[in-house]
Amino acid sequence: MPLIVAMSKKITYSDPPLADILLCCLHQDQSLYPSERLANLTAGQWQALVELAGEHRVVPLLYERLMALGIPDVSEEQAPFTPALENLQAYSHQVARNNLGHYGEISKLLRRANQKGIPTILLKGIYLAEGIYKNPGLREMNDIDVLFQCSDLKKAFMMLTDMGYSTEKPIHFGKGSNIDKLISQSHHLPPMVKPHTAKFEIHWNISHPAKAYSIEPKELWERAETVTVAGEKAMMLTPEDNLLHLCIHTSYQHMFSFGIRPFCDIAEMMRHFGSQMNWDAFIERAFRYRWDRGVFLSLVIARDFTGAAIPLDVFERLQPDGYDPLMAETAKAQIFTDKATSGWVSSPIINFATGKNVGEMVKAVLIQIFLPQTLMTKRYPVQPGSLMLYAYYGVRCWQVLLRHTVGVLRLSRGDAYLLGIVRRKKKLNQWMNAEL
Repeated sequence: MPLIVAMSKKITYSDPPLADILLCCLHQDQSLYPSERLANLTAGQWQALVELAGEHRVVPLLYERLMALGIPDVSEEQAPFTPALENLQAYSHQVARNNLGHYGEISKLLRRANQKGIPTILLKGIYLAEGIYKNPGLREMNDIDVLFQCSDLKKAFMMLTDMGYSTEKPIHFGKGSNIDKLISQSHHLPPMVKPHTAKFEIHWNISHPAKAYSIEPKELWERAETVTVAGEKAMMLTPEDNLLHLCIHTSYQHMFSFGIRPFCDIAEMMRHFGSQMNWDAFIERAFRYRWDRGVFLSLVIARDFTGAAIPLDVFERLQPDGYDPLMAETAKAQIFTDKATSGWVSSPIINFATGKNVGEMVKAVLIQIFLPQTLMTKRYPVQPGSLMLYAYYGVRCWQVLLRHTVGVLRLSRGDAYLLGIVRRKKKLNQWMNAEL
């Protein structure tokens, strides 16, 4: 099978131009560093570049590259980039301070978990910042993801409660427990929060239980490796499982609406673990877990955006039959879409917006309101067969109307921006789930 996604040093995504400049700044190949283009930016363009980096949560990475590689040929004392650099520096220092606080919190949790003999796997940012980036201030974190075994969820919840954390949604253990319902709905419990620090997400899996690509986490634990983070013993996924997790998080779980930071993470993982990666195991798991399409597309974009050093034969072995390179362009466009707006465009909205006639659009709305009884009993405090179920269908109708009315009206009026998101997400979803 011919490899369509051939290796290239040229970054082809250039709309808008500032996105291209940002990607060139972050690229692993320093020969692509856009010195001249940076020197020619106006003060307004510099500020827009800072805002774009902030939206994608890569400000510390951008600042580090600018300081390391410089902006030549500009000698004026009040250069157009001066205010932007000051903002980047202040933002980066704040990230570093925040992360130090996060490490203090994870150290407390790990110490308690280790005392109780509870194994804890650190996921994504909290491990990547120290274990991969080697500088905790370079990797911005808005939450702390930790993986526990199902049998330890109550203990993890109680440890964080003792540390002053509380849930945004109620969690009950013991009599009247809703833990089984929560586990059936998501791969993590509702976030636990405390003022002035990052929220914790207690995971029991890395894949959503209600999706066709879901897996059982048992073998992740069997392969997990012991590390030291924040001075305490912890566990991490193997490099292969870590890379798979980064790929499915940005593809299947967020449909490429999570910005460019995941691809910087992938590039850093390749720089750190490249020669140690067991690619045979990685590819075997990608296919066995039915993650191969999302993984393939994530790696293509990581290579194109950041120069992630992924061997050519990995692409050859993962590339689906009949792959169209335009699929990667669709995903790239989605990456640079406003995340809040994109997050609102859920599957029901896509079904509504792409209905061929009024009948199909009405059907899409009714399906979203009148969920099967099994789903209603998972989402609402009602027992199967109870007459209260009908009252909760009324609640459901009101919730759907509140959540989607404004967006539905925009779509009905032909909002081009929203329709573009809808079409891209539908195309990506159909392609990635074609074989599930």
